[in-house]
Order: sequence, then structure tokens, then C-alpha cells
Amino acid sequence: MSRAIAFFDFDGTITTKDSLLEIIRFHKSNFTFFSGMLYLSPWLLGLKLKLVSPQTAKEKVLKFFFGNTPSDQFREHCIAFAENGIPPIIRNDAGKAIREHIEKGNKVVVVSASPANWVEEWCKASGAECIATILEIKNGYVTGKIEGKNCSGPEK
Repeated sequence: MSRAIAFFDFDGTITTKDSLLEIIRFHKSNFTFFSGMLYLSPWLLGLKLKLVSPQTAKEKVLKFFFGNTPSDQFREHCIAFAENGIPPIIRNDAGKAIREHIEKGNKVVVVSASPANWVEEWCKASGAECIATILEIKNGYVTGKIEGKNCSGPEK
């Protein structure tokens, strides 16, 4: 019997919400979230108008909310989010489909434009593998930049 490989997109397919926005809300105050979105609005508008690339806009968001965060602290935040913030936004049918594939012995691979830092933590707990965007860490701190390319569109 041959094993199948099931690929799933994460944000909006497995989840009901965008996990990048949700991790920000999970770890930051409402004031920080909304003031940050206001500050970032020129880049977000530029993204909608296709004047700014998705990678540039994402890096602006990541740098604003997580830049200069010690990598150990960021890892702890991501683990807490994977354990407590992601489960409530998992679509029942997607969770069921993933469990069924794993029970059949199939390999499940989750592919995401969101950073691997929290998606991979959720995948480990779910028995799935992860292909996702990699964040740059320099001198023990999150920079907010993406290593290589954003795992989106053709990169997926």
C-alpha cells in the first residue's frame, strides 16, 4: 500500500482567520494592535493596490510588532499561541480531514505564507509537517525580515 501526501494551506483553509493577525492580537494589547495597523496602513493600502509586494508589507508588519524581540521570548510566544490561540480558529472540517489522513498513514504537509515559528509548532502537535515562511534571527533577535522569499503564491 502506498502512502499519499496531503497538502493543506494554513491561513483561511485550515484556520478561519489569518494567523499573523491573530498572533499579534494574542500577544499585544488592543491599543498596540490598532495603533500599529494605523501606522502600517500606507503599506497595507499599497499592498491592496499592488504597489507594495506582499513580502515588503509582511516585513513591515513583522518588524513593527516583533522586531528586536529576543528569539527565545518570541519562541515562547509562538508556542503559547500554537497551544492556545490556534485551536479556536481551526475549521472543524479541516481538523477532521488532517486527522483522517494521519490515521490512514498518509503524510500531511501544511504550507503557509505565515512564519513557521507558530505554524510549525501547531503542525508538530497535530502530526503534520510544515513548509512556511522563515523569519530572520540575528544576534538572538527577531529582525522582522524574511529569510529568502515569502512562502506565498508561486513560492508555495
